[in-house]
Amino acid sequence: MFVNVIAMTRMTATVLMYETSEQLLFDRYNIAIERMVVCLVIGGGLKLTVAMNILLSCCQVTSWVSCKLDGEQLDDKYGPDSIAWFAVHEFLLTLTLCAVTVASDGRLQAEAHMSMRARAHRTVEKAVRRLLTMTYDVVTQVGDQLIIQQD
Repeated sequence: MFVNVIAMTRMTATVLMYETSEQLLFDRYNIAIERMVVCLVIGGGLKLTVAMNILLSCCQVTSWVSCKLDGEQLDDKYGPDSIAWFAVHEFLLTLTLCAVTVASDGRLQAEAHMSMRARAHRTVEKAVRRLLTMTYDVVTQVGDQLIIQQD
C-alpha cells in the first residue's frame, strides 16, 4: 500500500511540473500505463486506487486548464471544448482502472479462498488417515476408479 502511494505521488508531482500542453499530452500515455501497472501489480485496494486516481486525474485536468489560463490556444490546437474532452478521457481512464482493480482483487480473493480450502481439505484428509492408521492394523486407500493406491 505504501508503494502505491509513493508511485502515485511521484506521477502527480510529475504532472504538476509540466509547463505546456504538449508536455502533458506527450507523457499522458506513459502515466496511464504507469497507473495501470500500479493498479495491477502493486494494488492497495479499491478505496486507495479510487482516491489516488481521482487525485491524479484532478491534477492532470488542472494542469490542462492552467495551460489555457497561461495563454495557450488549446481550442485552436486540439479542437473545441478541449478541456471537456480532456476531463472526460481522464474520468473514463479512472473508471477503467477502478474496474480493473475490482476484477483483479476479486480474482486474487478467489484464488486465496480456493488455496485455503485445498489446504484445509488436505489437513482433514491427513487427520482421517492418521486416525484410521492408529485404529486399524491395515488401511488401504482406494482411488476414484476403485483401484487400490499405494502411499
